[in-house]
Order: sequence, then structure tokens, then C-alpha cells
Amino acid sequence: MDGLLNRLLAVVSEHEVVRERRPGVTEVRIGILYTAVLLSTGHAGVSHSGAFEAMSAAGCGFFGRLMPDAGTLTEKPFQDLLAHVGDSNPLKGAVGVAVLNALSALIIESAGHGHQEYPNMDALDLLEITPRDRVVLVGAFPPFIRRLREQVKELHVLERNPGAFEGENLGVLLPEDRAAEVLPGADIVVASGTTVSNGTLEGLISLSQGAREFLLVGPTAGMLPDPLFQAGVTVIGGIRIRNPERLLRLVSEGGSGHGLNRDCAVKITIKKRP
Repeated sequence: MDGLLNRLLAVVSEHEVVRERRPGVTEVRIGILYTAVLLSTGHAGVSHSGAFEAMSAAGCGFFGRLMPDAGTLTEKPFQDLLAHVGDSNPLKGAVGVAVLNALSALIIESAGHGHQEYPNMDALDLLEITPRDRVVLVGAFPPFIRRLREQVKELHVLERNPGAFEGENLGVLLPEDRAAEVLPGADIVVASGTTVSNGTLEGLISLSQGAREFLLVGPTAGMLPDPLFQAGVTVIGGIRIRNPERLLRLVSEGGSGHGLNRDCAVKITIKKRP
């Protein structure tokens, strides 16, 4: 596990609010697109599930290995599930990040975070994007691609699973091993929150030292912002869960990000305070 993930886990698990409330994990739902966790405090967290990656890695004959503790997750203390963040098993990593996001929601509601917050705003709307900019997306975000490709000088899209976007007319999606080639020249980098659950975020930040903005976006980007800002992230575009029970149902029924925003959450963009 890299240093950024260690700092995130330490800050959240040792926060005074968490130590005082000592939440338990009462629900874990692993859906096709998202994983959701509900705490005994009523706070919920969500993460990209990693189901496609897990199936690809395991193969049809090894599905029993995907989540070895299935059926016992809510019997474990949150610390055990939080330790899954960055796990090589994508399903375990997603559960860990969902717990991280749920604990972060508890902390933010109780103690705040000290940075500027913009409800119902897309993260890109906070940026001054010019026709001279070189932009790299880490993760294919169709709305961002359609918005940016005619607006900037260069747009590169790194995508771990390009087959998931067949028929989307998104242009050329580059494999993730091209990151070291395109990130050093970027003015703006937009990374999926999934880079936290798969443990690649810190490496991406280190390759993007020349970028004036580094955005972390998506439903997975719901963690406490300070460790991320200290590492080099400048804007976080995530969601805040307003209806945890609805979230659990949506995830269980294969709901999409659109469904999350429409039915049980609001977009929240957080900008690092100068």
C-alpha cells in the first residue's frame, strides 16, 4: 500500500469522531457497477465495484475466490474492511473504499473539512480551461470527453477497460501503461476516484507535477479531502449520500451513476482552500 493510502486510512480511522462513535458496518452491497456500505451511524459510502476487473482477473472457473469472506462482512469491525483499500482483489478494494467513504461522511457531517464546497456543480466548472491546454483523463468519462475534445489543444484518455465503452464514439482510448508518456506534459489531469481503490493515485500524481490542476472525480471520490489535497489533488468532485437506504437498493439492482445522482445523492465539488 502506498504512502497516500496509508495516510488516508490513518487520518480517517484515528479521527476523534470515529473513535468516539465507534461505528459498525451493518450493510455491504456489491453490485455490478457500484459497492455500497452502511454504517451503524446511518452514514453510507459508495465505490466503483471493480466487478468487471475481478471477473477478468479470476476467470470463469474461479469465482469462488472473488470475495472469500462473503456472508460474514458485517460481522467484522470496520478496521478489517478498511484494510482492504488497495487490495489486489478489486472487489475487496471496493469494499474498503466504500467503508473509507462512509467514515469520511460521518467525519464531514460532524466536524466539517475546512475547504470551499460547491453543491450541484461539476468539477470542470471550477476550472479556467483554455484552447492551449493539454488535458489527460485517467478513466473514460464520456460527458467530459464530449465537452473537452473540441475545447482544448490535446486530450488523452487513459482507460484500463476500453472494451466497456464500445460504441460510445469517444475516440482513441489509450492503455494505462501510456501514463508515463502523456501525464508529464499535461496542464490538467482528471482522474477517476477508482484510482484510490486500485492503489494507482499516488503514482499518477507523481507523474503530473507540471499540471496546474489535478481533479479526482466520480462517486468513488467521497473520502476526507485533506490527505488528497496535501498529496497534490486540487479539486474533488464526488457525491454526498442523502438517502442511504435508496443507495443500497440501487446498488443491489445494478444502478448507474446517473441513478445515484437522481435518487439518493447530490454532487459535491470541493476545492482546496488557498
